[in-house]
Amino acid sequence: MALNLVAKQEQVERIRAVASQAQSLVVAEISGISANDMNQIRIRSREEKVHLQLVRNQVAGRALEGTPFACIGPVLQGPSLCGFALEDGPAGARLFRSFAAEHKGFQVKGLAISGRFLEAGDLGRVADLPGREQALAMLMGQILAPVATLARTLAAIPGGLVRTVSLVAESKKTSE
Repeated sequence: MALNLVAKQEQVERIRAVASQAQSLVVAEISGISANDMNQIRIRSREEKVHLQLVRNQVAGRALEGTPFACIGPVLQGPSLCGFALEDGPAGARLFRSFAAEHKGFQVKGLAISGRFLEAGDLGRVADLPGREQALAMLMGQILAPVATLARTLAAIPGGLVRTVSLVAESKKTSE
């Protein structure tokens, strides 16, 4: 269905609004993907909080101008599916990697994070990055590690003193 100028402008504004809130963008070619398969990825994208947008390349190019994702322009050729990760930066990469492994017609073209374009080969590295919650947990573990070590050390001092006093008392009893 052909879009008139007003519909294209509205679509550009909708995509630009999503891009302004997104942390990352992944673009994939969807030729050879059935409607049922597209429904599967849509369902999974809602769970992962990844906004999917099937859009014409010219419209996507105009919508991404002036955003950190403008660098993705060169890969916008052929039927493209854009996945904007809204809450967790690597979520889109994880979703597209798992879907591409299950469906051979689904080929990732590239991705963009913080204004930096990455080739499709970098998808695995981005997908393996920890999510927000996991990264916060790792950070808290690193912050609390010295405190926990200090607490164990301080707890060991009285314990060692008690053991020493009991050994001295025991040796005095045996020597009498």
